[in-house]
Amino acid sequence: MTQRKSDRKQQRQLENNEFERFDKGHFNFNRFEPLTPRQDSLFKAIKMNPMVVAIGPAGTAKSYTAAAAAISLLNSGQVDGIILTRNPVPTGYTTGLKPGTTEEKMAPWLAPILDNLRQACTSPDGNSGFFTYLLKNKKIEFQELETMKGANFKNKFVILEEGQEASLEQLKNISTRCVDGSWLYIDGDVAQGNSRLKNGQDFATFITSIRSMNKKLDAGTVTMSEEDAEDWGSMRVPVIEFDKNDCVRGGHCRWMLEMFETEGL
Repeated sequence: MTQRKSDRKQQRQLENNEFERFDKGHFNFNRFEPLTPRQDSLFKAIKMNPMVVAIGPAGTAKSYTAAAAAISLLNSGQVDGIILTRNPVPTGYTTGLKPGTTEEKMAPWLAPILDNLRQACTSPDGNSGFFTYLLKNKKIEFQELETMKGANFKNKFVILEEGQEASLEQLKNISTRCVDGSWLYIDGDVAQGNSRLKNGQDFATFITSIRSMNKKLDAGTVTMSEEDAEDWGSMRVPVIEFDKNDCVRGGHCRWMLEMFETEGL
């Protein structure tokens, strides 16, 4: 049904009034309530560390937890924007090149995390106006991995979705883009593969290397100056690992995860 001109005008006015409230910092969204201990650990780790990695199977709310943490940091003024990215590697066959702007091309790939951000922004009465406000004011942006070389992300919360679909070169690049005052979150499932990637073990290698570095720093076997020790030497990159028992997507998803593991798929 075609909307009447008067209705469209009223809708625009309501949106403008809502945006004015958001401009003044009057945000009203549901606070994050973890459903599992690991969700709680991930949320707290993100708030306390400039880089966090979460790994584990589908349905464990890794993305939603990160979305909630990102909105919380944005609301508190600790970051002034959220950047979303993902390596657009199709699973199986592709429908071909997608026309349009970067946002239009990346939208299908980033739809899941966008939906999680929308949920994280939703008010207790079900209004998602805050999410619309953030998108329209470029507080949530898309960026292609291939364009990140040389970039410096200051005061941003950067989210890389589906890390297992990124090459080691891409993982090296994005993990060195953030400066002090920024956050980087990477999630993925080391058990998932993609036949289009040359080396399906890059993400697993990346995770293993992070854990190894954390252990070496804990053991004091990394040579560094006193200044380095006070700066980056005190940092660790938490790796929060979820498993099938953390699945909150429902019985069907949990059943499939059990089947994949039991059958060795």
